[in-house]
Amino acid sequence: MSQYGYFVKFKTLDGKREELISILVQAAQSAATLKACRQYLIYRDTKDENQVCVHEIWNTKEDHDRSLSNQASRDLIPKAMILLDGEPEGVELELVGGISTFNP
Repeated sequence: MSQYGYFVKFKTLDGKREELISILVQAAQSAATLKACRQYLIYRDTKDENQVCVHEIWNTKEDHDRSLSNQASRDLIPKAMILLDGEPEGVELELVGGISTFNP
């Protein structure tokens, strides 16, 4: 069974990257409580001090979509959006293979 992947780039307002990362860490902690979430990784861009990326893997797209409507997400999304310089840029992916050994 293929899984649903989502990769999103966030461009923050100047000086707001660490604040966004803090919010995304809370989102990851919330996602970790959901059985359908397989991965939620947060990255700092090493060349752009205002960019953050998130890579998520879910059992299905529907699981991902449902996660956005839970209470934790509804509380965190508005806090994150005010830190952004523009809309997030996301791409939907279908996981077809590979290896993941990351274990925080």
